[in-house]
Amino acid sequence: MRRQTATILAAAETKAADGYPLDGEDLLPILKAPSPTHDRTFFWRIYDQDALRKGKWKYLRDGSTHKLFDLSVDQREQADFAKKQPELMQSLRREFESWDQKMLPRQQR
Repeated sequence: MRRQTATILAAAETKAADGYPLDGEDLLPILKAPSPTHDRTFFWRIYDQDALRKGKWKYLRDGSTHKLFDLSVDQREQADFAKKQPELMQSLRREFESWDQKMLPRQQR
């Protein structure tokens, strides 16, 4: 699948094709005039896994299993915080689902 990013398109001074939603951020302003870092939320999906990274938190759906990790204390993703932080878990899950609905359909293997 061909991948286009906001930064590449901005550098080429063009736009994405109609019906081809971008999920990235134009990083040219940062590249042209370095500024302090800023928080970004990352989303990705591959096969039957979905994930979102926001700050120190990572939401992961693997099949029908949903997990929440605090990467500031658990980089190896061993401790699931979903039961300790149910509101955060649901918030990140809804945020992922909102993003996912704006993207092209998932490709089948």
